[in-house]
Amino acid sequence: MEKPIRLPILPSTWLDTACISKRPINRVVSLIWSDARSLFQIAWRMVFPRRWAVTCLLVVGTCLVCSLMTVDLPILASIRFESATPEGERIKTIARVMSYWGDFAGFNLFVFASLTCFAFIRRSPFFRRMTVAAVLGTVLTGGIANGIRVTAGRARPGSKLEPGFYGPTLSARKQSFPSAHTATSFGASVPVAVAFPPAGIPMLLVSGGVAWSRMQNNCHHPSDVLASLMLSMLFGIPLGLAVRRIGREQRPNA
Repeated sequence: MEKPIRLPILPSTWLDTACISKRPINRVVSLIWSDARSLFQIAWRMVFPRRWAVTCLLVVGTCLVCSLMTVDLPILASIRFESATPEGERIKTIARVMSYWGDFAGFNLFVFASLTCFAFIRRSPFFRRMTVAAVLGTVLTGGIANGIRVTAGRARPGSKLEPGFYGPTLSARKQSFPSAHTATSFGASVPVAVAFPPAGIPMLLVSGGVAWSRMQNNCHHPSDVLASLMLSMLFGIPLGLAVRRIGREQRPNA
């Protein structure tokens, strides 16, 4: 039987002064730090005993991504709308808008601000921790995705370069794998969807639209998007489960 995890009793609201510095900014920073540390600890304790299963899933996912790379261009051609009709132009406009606002400075900041305001208004420790989990998911997934794409140097499908991996580069035309837009948007959506589906499912739909827009705009291959989705699940699912577990464990204390 899995041993229960002892959790620290965190302050219940953003403005709780117990065990925290008297300065407001220090109170908030200390509270966020405590939440982030607790989420990491719980997520790690859930993943580590299942590390072999997680490793097997990663191997299977990697094989799937590599297999998809062999048929990326035909699939991409079937997904994209190239028609010059008014309907086709409308679809292209929607894709450009979703891609623009789906960047970190658009979708992610809006999500973080909305969750923070809701947690503050409701004085809810659950929504506060969910906000922290969304930020952590975005930073981890987006950071790793950006590191890989700069190192791998895969040519974008619309770069007019020979398809392939060119190695480390700072050229934007060779930063296709994986998709950073997809990584950051799903990095925020997956933890929220696991912790609180009523808020997370609409976010997943928006993130799916962002991923589609990157392919429609000929910026990424399907395998680029799939790799980013896998990264977001690797970090987002444990973080979302950690938010739920902390809520269950601390409910009697509240």
